[in-house]
Amino acid sequence: MRLFLVLTFAVLAACHPAEPLAGDGVLVERSWPLDGVSVVRASGPMSVQVLVGSGFTAGLRAEGDANVVGALRRRTEGRALVLDASALAPSQPLQLTVTLPALLGLHASDGTVATANAMRGGRLDLSAQDSGRVLVNGVDADSLQVTVSRASTVDAAGVTRLVTVTARDVGTAALGSLRSRVALIEASELSSVRVHALEAVRGAASRASRVDVAGEPVLRSLSADEGSFVRQQPGSAPRAVGEQRSAGEG
Repeated sequence: MRLFLVLTFAVLAACHPAEPLAGDGVLVERSWPLDGVSVVRASGPMSVQVLVGSGFTAGLRAEGDANVVGALRRRTEGRALVLDASALAPSQPLQLTVTLPALLGLHASDGTVATANAMRGGRLDLSAQDSGRVLVNGVDADSLQVTVSRASTVDAAGVTRLVTVTARDVGTAALGSLRSRVALIEASELSSVRVHALEAVRGAASRASRVDVAGEPVLRSLSADEGSFVRQQPGSAPRAVGEQRSAGEG
């Protein structure tokens, strides 16, 4: 009988997950050193600002509710710093600042807004999912991989030889301010992709998706199924992330 009750309580607990930890309203700030980190993965209701530069000492600073900051899950996996606030409900904004000499990957999910002032390297990686948002200026890469899905956005500015974009399930890749020599694009399920390609572009839009290509690439191979849209735009000067368009621009 006792075993039956224990099993019953275990099943009920599994069916009713714990409520998110509510913030206590007591504002605190805490800091931790970092070592060997070049990738940041963040999930949950927080903003993450990554400051990149050779003069920075690697570190993490968190500001928010005392109990939320204390319960923030943080760990390193190889060269990745993993930050998880998915089980938290801050009453004050949970703001994290990461300082790094170099950043090669930035990933946001479950409502995280992640920004970076610079990313430089041979191969860089950006992704957002589950209402995450990633905004990056100062990209300088040989190859940039962008993956966005489930009502999320990736917005990047800079230069790269090759950009590969996969957008699905209402994902948005706003890369019109990223100059690329070659762009490879796959957009599906109500997604939207905008790129600026100088030499070649290849891609497809399906299931009510949209692809916009700025610049004047010599080699073009773009397709769209019924209900989707592909548009080739004249060349235009790239903007920094967040810069507003002038009136009348498309």
